[in-house]
Amino acid sequence: MSNASGRSVSPATNRRCVCGYCAPSSFCTCASSPAPSTGESLGGLQRSSSQMSLTSAFSSKQLRKQASSTRLDQGAFFYFRQRLAFSCTGLMLVMLCVALASRHLQHASVDGLERVPPFRDSRRMMMSADDGISVSTGTTAVIQNGLESTGLALPKEVIPNSPLGGPLLEAPARKYNAIASQMKIYIYDLPSYFNADLVTRDPRILTHMFAAEVLIHYSLMNSSVRTMNPDEADLFFIPVYSTGDLNDQGRALPQMAGMMIKQVMHHVVHTWPFFNRTHGSDHVVVVPHDFGACFTFREEEAVTRKVPAVLRKLLMLQTFGQENHTCSRSGRSIIIPPYVNVNWVKSVPGLPEGPGQPPRDKFAYFRGLVHDFGNDPWGNKYSKGVRYQIWKHHKDNPLFDVAEMVPFAYYEDMRRSVFCLCPLGWAPWSPRIVESLQQGCIPVIISDNIILPFREFVDWPAITVHVPEKDVPRLDEILSAIPVEEVAAMQKRIWSPAVRRAVLFPQPAEEGDAFHYVLRELARKLEQRREAQREKDRKSKSKKKSPTNALRGESQTAALHALR
Repeated sequence: MSNASGRSVSPATNRRCVCGYCAPSSFCTCASSPAPSTGESLGGLQRSSSQMSLTSAFSSKQLRKQASSTRLDQGAFFYFRQRLAFSCTGLMLVMLCVALASRHLQHASVDGLERVPPFRDSRRMMMSADDGISVSTGTTAVIQNGLESTGLALPKEVIPNSPLGGPLLEAPARKYNAIASQMKIYIYDLPSYFNADLVTRDPRILTHMFAAEVLIHYSLMNSSVRTMNPDEADLFFIPVYSTGDLNDQGRALPQMAGMMIKQVMHHVVHTWPFFNRTHGSDHVVVVPHDFGACFTFREEEAVTRKVPAVLRKLLMLQTFGQENHTCSRSGRSIIIPPYVNVNWVKSVPGLPEGPGQPPRDKFAYFRGLVHDFGNDPWGNKYSKGVRYQIWKHHKDNPLFDVAEMVPFAYYEDMRRSVFCLCPLGWAPWSPRIVESLQQGCIPVIISDNIILPFREFVDWPAITVHVPEKDVPRLDEILSAIPVEEVAAMQKRIWSPAVRRAVLFPQPAEEGDAFHYVLRELARKLEQRREAQREKDRKSKSKKKSPTNALRGESQTAALHALR
């Protein structure tokens, strides 16, 4: 209905629509007031219909101006909202382009780096001996302070020395010891934000399971194999702590590691001439991530990403090793043990040490994550389901002690166990292999095609049991079938101090520890490269001296005389 002024009035609320834009049957959303009846008393005066019409018209004129202003304000608001939407869309496109460019750089060929012309005089890029010592001393001091603050700087005799033998293969160790003693390694003097600054910012990187990259660098700086003259170096070490960016839970961020590696490689290639001489085949870098230089903890992503092209010819020290896997490069990957805190595993208070001490009242032991719901909510990717199968088939078996929660007495429980289960997690390797060896517990490795550390020097089948992933439901049957005499012999081999020392990174480094086995592995790779070069030279000389080439040369000479 309408009032005397012709404006619509909402019958449901008896409110006059003063702007004229509301539907008759709807609630008036404009400024409105109760509609007075004709002849209503206002301020004690009786108004006529004409007076009310004039008043209503006047009010309507004023409110129309206000409505017009409101519409202008709304128009401006919608205009700026639209501009903001366009700006956000543009920003998202820019971010997408940056992400695509980053992915392109990750998979870019090394050719772009190889085009950098070598410097005419390599000594122009060398730091002076004094400068090098001062810089290295500063880095050493930072790491040493961090080690002392975390209680990792230990006296040398952490584990008593003992001769090689048993599961440690003597012949290759002696052969490559001699080569390692003559080997020279040059350590690049990188900006401190690639290494020392990360220790200062977060000392936790000295104690998590990727800490080998820090401790190997620290040991090299204090080793006799180090040279300050790059022209006499056999190998070049790149001291980057790519796992130094940790989250609140102390876990390394692999996406940051890939970015840091690309930055440091760009710096090395464009600052020194040595990389371009061999395309990096004589360079060494530590990549202790789940899947090595693929820089991710998910296998499907690792297979897709692959090792960045600029790293494919480098010698990579990595904890990840698996046969026929794109992230484990045959001839270039050196498998090292994951870091385990020496202070935690060197002794267990209150328990005697020895092959049969204490009495082992647990047959098979496992503590650890079964489901990773945060990263694998459906539970079908983590550990390839192996840990779930262990829990499902053996949690109620009286021979097995299986649970998710890791107790405070974790190492004491290992010391009391005959077999320690070491299944794969996101990656095939596990620090449990090192931990169980330290406690005299036989590692049961459940990870198909795994490559164990230093396998050219350690007879792993003599101290471990391998069970295929598909046979997890039969674990009790398989382990129970091992003769008691063989179990006792394995325990005795495991308890050898030399074996336990070979997989640890104590600080300072001591003869026979994991660092010295790293040097032997590097010496082995260096000797292989030299042998390949000698074989190439022999073939080249034999080709020049072959009768066919000699006759060919004589015939060419005769032809030249005939032409004259």
